[in-house]
Amino acid sequence: MKLFPSITRWGWLLPSLAFAEPEAILPEKHQDYIYNYCIDCHDSSMAKGKVNLEDLPFEIGTIEHAEYWQKVLNAINAGEMPPEDEIQPKEQEKADFLADLSETLVVARDILSDAKGVSVMRRLSRREYENTMRDLLGIPIDASVLPSDQSSESYDTMGSSLYMSSDQVLNYRSLAKEALENAIEVAQSERALQKRRIDLEETRNDAVQRQLAIQTSIQYRYKRWTKEVDHFANLAENRDAKLAIQKEIAGKPKSEFYAHWDKIKGAPSPKKYGFLDVAGANTFNNKWEHLMPILLDYATLPHRDKGVYLIPDQNAYVYNHFHIHQAWQPGEYKVQMRVAAIGQHALPPSRRELDPYMVEATDPSRHFLDVDSQKGRFTIATHHVRGTVEEPGLIEFQVTQRPGDLHTFSLSERGDLERRGRYLNHASMKEHGVRLLPAIWVDSIEITGPYYTERQTKSLDRLKEWMVKLEGDRSAAAEVLQEFSTIALRGRLPSKPFTDRLVELFQKRLEQGKAPVEAFAEMGSIVLSSPSFLYLSEKPGDSQSISDAELANRLSYFLNAGPPDEQLLEAVTAGTLKQEEVLLKHTRRLLEKPEVERFIEPFLDQWLGLDRLDFFQFNTQKHPDFTLGVKKAARREIYETFLHWIRSNGSLGNLLQSDTIVVNAILADLYGIPGVEGDHYRPVTVPESSARGGLLGMAAIHAMGSNGKDTSPVERGAWVLRKLMNNPPPPAPPNIPQLSRLEEEKLGTRELITMHQEKAQCAQCHRKIDPIGFGLENFDAIGRWRTRDDRHGVPASKLLIDPAGKIYGGDAFEDFFELRGIVSTQYRDAFAYGFIKNLGEYALGRRLGFTDLNWLDEVVADAKREDYALPAIIEALVTSEAFREKL
Repeated sequence: MKLFPSITRWGWLLPSLAFAEPEAILPEKHQDYIYNYCIDCHDSSMAKGKVNLEDLPFEIGTIEHAEYWQKVLNAINAGEMPPEDEIQPKEQEKADFLADLSETLVVARDILSDAKGVSVMRRLSRREYENTMRDLLGIPIDASVLPSDQSSESYDTMGSSLYMSSDQVLNYRSLAKEALENAIEVAQSERALQKRRIDLEETRNDAVQRQLAIQTSIQYRYKRWTKEVDHFANLAENRDAKLAIQKEIAGKPKSEFYAHWDKIKGAPSPKKYGFLDVAGANTFNNKWEHLMPILLDYATLPHRDKGVYLIPDQNAYVYNHFHIHQAWQPGEYKVQMRVAAIGQHALPPSRRELDPYMVEATDPSRHFLDVDSQKGRFTIATHHVRGTVEEPGLIEFQVTQRPGDLHTFSLSERGDLERRGRYLNHASMKEHGVRLLPAIWVDSIEITGPYYTERQTKSLDRLKEWMVKLEGDRSAAAEVLQEFSTIALRGRLPSKPFTDRLVELFQKRLEQGKAPVEAFAEMGSIVLSSPSFLYLSEKPGDSQSISDAELANRLSYFLNAGPPDEQLLEAVTAGTLKQEEVLLKHTRRLLEKPEVERFIEPFLDQWLGLDRLDFFQFNTQKHPDFTLGVKKAARREIYETFLHWIRSNGSLGNLLQSDTIVVNAILADLYGIPGVEGDHYRPVTVPESSARGGLLGMAAIHAMGSNGKDTSPVERGAWVLRKLMNNPPPPAPPNIPQLSRLEEEKLGTRELITMHQEKAQCAQCHRKIDPIGFGLENFDAIGRWRTRDDRHGVPASKLLIDPAGKIYGGDAFEDFFELRGIVSTQYRDAFAYGFIKNLGEYALGRRLGFTDLNWLDEVVADAKREDYALPAIIEALVTSEAFREKL
């Protein structure tokens, strides 16, 4: 019998079985388990529950057999088999059976889901559609009206999940027409660079003075009213009424007394002093204690004539808002702010958790408009503040303006957005030290744009030329529509009947009185909602070869997530793209383009499962430094690190362990690394003793392995098995006991998880997962290094972290550093194989199965000869048989 694990065919796991065909066979040793504990009720004669295990083969070769075995696994995991009144297996015996059956089913899933190398025709994903439209028309568009590409598949490039409904076709047609009309409008405009300078003090100082006057008037009138009510309440004739009111409001604020003014004879109505009613009077007065100290202090701060201060309360009439107006042309805009850090040396201890050097920019308007608003992505970034009032530092970020967008930006000191609700009044603010000198001062804000890339400018110029032609000579419609269709269809010539029909419809629209521009937009929308535009497909035929144009599309959508550029199309026209040296030249060129980020970000998000960062909000009371902006910076570290190693010919091994990290001041502050200033990411060398370097040293990775408050060794261990060791644990069984049942025990994290292993259905997975998770416990929930557990309510005697453990079936380790060393050396090949397999699935848009193993082996072997250098891996994949042919 040949037993072969699901993850690979390589000799690093079972050297004697290298290059053996994978088989989903449950080891024969478990026949005794079936006959001892199952067969009495599930043989061919009894078959309880219509389950007959007597004839069920141990080799899982069909979906029907796999489904049967899955039922067996689920029943045992749920504790339903064997029944409680039957003989029970020993815990270790049960755990071994469950582990082997789980792994065998994982192998069976790979084999039975094998696509036999057939590429599924797929449409553009939503992000690819947005990129394609921007490259073609020259302006960014908002495709959020289209459904999300979320699916059970691994990647949003998977053709089997990118189906099309009739409603979507209508959406595409409408979206394309609107995009064309907007692009034509921009193309025909002057496209001049706009610039706007904003000095917030010009409006803020007046607003503060006006509000001070209003609040002073309110307070003056409120005091006169309450004084008069008190006068009548103290009269002898109102003695009984006063005592009754005081008894009724016992324990309540004194202001409640005035709510009963109408029970006091002679007392005036609040309307006499300009209040609508007593509730209004009390409400206005209550603002006094909250607003007036802020406004009074703000009115005395220095340098208010030249800039504004950021304070925690955004409802104090000292707003830190500015906007890009929706009337501005679509494109990329640059926002530059000149800021300074003030008074940081005088901060009290209660204020030091609020780092005075950080400012966050958010776009609250996107919170309501963006489909990703729940993920906190309306937070633009956190920025490192440097400079003085005399020489302010420069902070810069870019914003994409789509047609009709209204961006309203808000500035705050880091953490104020999350903490705002904690500062309810003057007393609590004073207690927290917030009312002391603000830390950040903003001199000015300047917005410039729109900026267009060279490609976008050419697209807009081309649109303008076409419109000029149509306006001057309506018979040019055939030429213009032919050119537009050819470019839109990415180098593929449209059929003559198709273009003839477009010209015919164009002329009809003119006869109906429509302008050439309007008629063109309608015809263009037909092209941009056609299957030839929306789908990435190869022509059917007997030949396995794909055309140069089809290869150009594969390459461009793989590495730049958009249509081929002019240089690629020139190679298509010359018929040279299939030549290996030409293909490699363009591969290297695309990796150097800025658009490579359109590959890096979605691939890493999906491969590493970074969307888990968005599943929960982080507890900023326990982890005040990990704000939305810092979380975004931590996520960015992964992208920038990957890009750095691609651009510097780094190895996959650098993602496991390295003495170089790629960070900015925000992350250096989080990691406790001195000497890093500014917002830009740059490589920084760390000592050998540093826990940073590689994925396991990154805050975002550890933050995913938490619940936003406390760490989760189970999540972390399972992630390492799946992503770094290419040995994914099976899915969690149903009806497993929850860890929450042990929360009242006040256990340390290790004890809590260890108790969870008492059940066999838990132990089968946790004995593989938990030791790795324990080895990562020195990182807290946001990825900072620690030596003691910070789980709430845990006795001090249980706080010291013990990271020692043993990889199941492998080596023991004493701490995180030894664990990282084992993973980066002993599992380097397994990591590389898993990475390349995932990269292949992303690039080809389909799952890789048994029939892909030959070429996949070759790609891995080629990459290994180059020490798994990232560019070499991509080049080996691009030049592989699968990428260059219809496999």
